[in-house]
Amino acid sequence: MGMMMVDQGYDRPPEVRRDPFWEGTHPLYSEETSRIPNHIQHGSVSQVNTERDTPRQTQNEPMIYRFILTALKR
Repeated sequence: MGMMMVDQGYDRPPEVRRDPFWEGTHPLYSEETSRIPNHIQHGSVSQVNTERDTPRQTQNEPMIYRFILTALKR
């Protein structure tokens, strides 16, 4: 049904009419506001060293290592 509706309207765009908001566009921000400096935030996570925090497999506990890896992937 939906495809049929689209097919019937193909190549017949609706008439373009003026709406009540056609006149006058206003910028979202004033010129004064646009001069205020915009500083990009650098979060504390941007410099994290994940290699140091990654668990490593030991010969004594290989199953615990696998458990930790599968838990981290979730």
